[in-house]
Amino acid sequence: MLDDLLLPVIEGKKVFADSAYRAMEVERALKEAGYQSKICERGNRGKKLTKAQERRNHQRSKFRCRVEHIFGATFSRMYGRAQMLCIGEKRATITIGLSNVLYNMRRFVQLTTGRAKARFA
Repeated sequence: MLDDLLLPVIEGKKVFADSAYRAMEVERALKEAGYQSKICERGNRGKKLTKAQERRNHQRSKFRCRVEHIFGATFSRMYGRAQMLCIGEKRATITIGLSNVLYNMRRFVQLTTGRAKARFA
């Protein structure tokens, strides 16, 4: 799936990802495509991460969390579930679009009023 995710990228040549994507073939493919890999490093049994690797992972995670929190807020926390209750691509597209609008409205209220939670009836 990594190839499908990278195709739409026009700006920015850095790829941030979880350590699950860390593999030699992925690193090689990113380098050949001109991307800079910012994939988190992982330790192995008997070989822990060094302090420098932990610092790099921390910096990369701070960047990744800005995107991942949006998905978490949109699907898990708002609705209490991570699945859609509709059938069909058109309905799913509308459901996702409306949840994005609701997230943006809630986030706008948070940013403009300083309130931690915005409630909509």
